[in-house]
Amino acid sequence: MLKKLRKLYKSATYGGIKRTKASAYTLCYWTLIFTPLISCQQAPTQVTYHRTQILMGNVPVSIDIETAPQAKQQALNDMNESFALAQQMATHLSSYLQDNELAQLNHAATQGQQWKASKIIYQLIQHSLELHRWTNGYFDPAYTTKNPSTKFESIILSPETKTLDFKQTKGLQLNFGGIAKGAIVDAMAERLKQRGYKHFLINAGGDLWANGPWTINLQQASTKMPCFLELNNQAIASSGLTERGTHLFDPIKQRISKQNFYSTSVIANSAATADALATAFYIAVSQSSQVFSNLQNHLSSLQVVFTHNDGSHEWLGTAPTTFACLTKETS
Repeated sequence: MLKKLRKLYKSATYGGIKRTKASAYTLCYWTLIFTPLISCQQAPTQVTYHRTQILMGNVPVSIDIETAPQAKQQALNDMNESFALAQQMATHLSSYLQDNELAQLNHAATQGQQWKASKIIYQLIQHSLELHRWTNGYFDPAYTTKNPSTKFESIILSPETKTLDFKQTKGLQLNFGGIAKGAIVDAMAERLKQRGYKHFLINAGGDLWANGPWTINLQQASTKMPCFLELNNQAIASSGLTERGTHLFDPIKQRISKQNFYSTSVIANSAATADALATAFYIAVSQSSQVFSNLQNHLSSLQVVFTHNDGSHEWLGTAPTTFACLTKETS
């Protein structure tokens, strides 16, 4: 496998788009951590079309769709539709806007009132509550709440009416920064599936969904040599130091996390799950085995890898057979 990956790595054109012998496009767009390198299966009759937009403030969001050359215009239209959906969701979930749906929700929570949520918000809170319980509180979108006695898990949900009752959580404030990007990727992927696409890749600043088989580049820390991983109908997200430095809040200790390793990456069956758990595992590194064991009771195909500052990797459970790294000696 390493021989094949070395060949792919040397032929890649980072920062641009390269045409292969099969007349397909290979995306090599640089993002925070993940670089989609090449489709694992390419037929000469298929072309991969690529588009990128800056959304959610300053996040590069890219889509690659493999389809027949004669379907180019339809593919571009469908990508634009997915971008529009992403922007709409980002507006709903942004914590920086004063009159969007999240702001209205937080106002109702501050007053201890009931509030009828949209389907997007309701499902996000529902999934966030599950992940909050399964991680023993290490994932907590209510971390900005000033009163520590006000607990996220005390929200009362009414599935029939999509109503949220905050009477037991007066003063609660929610921030979906730890899961929103992944949820947006999931929504974009679902839209493209509805349009009939089988082989596509969505990358939102490192939160990635691979529909069909794709090989991605997982950047190492200190050596800057690439590691490769094949995904197939899976998501991956990462959290940690990267270029942003220490910025993650520990909801258990109520302070900024002080971990000293590079990053945590999570492979899961949805980008929202991977996004939330990447943050949770980075913060909960000392309790990671227990949290991982809890999650295995609820989630299938969950894989977690810690990348240390020296470039080494530590997997919870068994490392995927498709995972391999280049070194200076093998590159």
